[in-house]
Amino acid sequence: DKGTGTKREKLFPLGMNKTTQKAWVFNWEEHSMFELDLKTGKRRKNSLKFHDSSIHSFDVSAHYARPFLNGLVLQVDMNGIYYIDGESSEASLIAEIPYHVTNVAVANDQYVFVRLHFTAHNLCYSRVAGKWVQVPNPIDNIEWACIAYDKLSNSYWVGGVKELYHFDDRFRLIKKYTEEDGMRGFGFLSILIDNAGKVWLNNSEGLITWLEPGTGIVGYLTKKDRYQNNIYFWQITFIK
Repeated sequence: DKGTGTKREKLFPLGMNKTTQKAWVFNWEEHSMFELDLKTGKRRKNSLKFHDSSIHSFDVSAHYARPFLNGLVLQVDMNGIYYIDGESSEASLIAEIPYHVTNVAVANDQYVFVRLHFTAHNLCYSRVAGKWVQVPNPIDNIEWACIAYDKLSNSYWVGGVKELYHFDDRFRLIKKYTEEDGMRGFGFLSILIDNAGKVWLNNSEGLITWLEPGTGIVGYLTKKDRYQNNIYFWQITFIK
């Protein structure tokens, strides 16, 4: 920074291992990834190893990285989905996907959802007995933009085009919320559930909506709440 003699960096946190207190961080300028020791602040360059030697850390789509268990789910466009397990530098293959991927979501430390580009059918994977398998899921048929697991109710929330879906723990539809229920905007970008069970959503028009599942009451943040309309993606909250 000017006046301090230090260089300003464009850094993007990807995930954190709570057991080892290590974080994975992406450097946008260098297009590289490093590991950060949260106790000492020391960095270590991450030299990921892929099954395909032509793939390198800079091929990773950082904005689709998701924390999963004590590791990290990564995506390499037109190639596949990978998983880093804890301290390992080996990126194990979840699935080969030679298509454009437009989104990746994880839920309940069990499922990895993959949104494909302009297709009617998406993908879902689960880790069973240490192996990754594709599992059919009702969410595969939804044009979803975000998925969140609700630990309080053991259920799943899925944001789609003008619709919000609520599934139980076996992915049976509980309710679909639409404009008639008070949902506004074209599509939802992110979903968060607070400690009281209230569901928070932001949409492509910068509106932040909240929903009380027990009552079905829907509300919005406004200028009275000192909210300034903006487009927020809430990307960093994946690793809060």
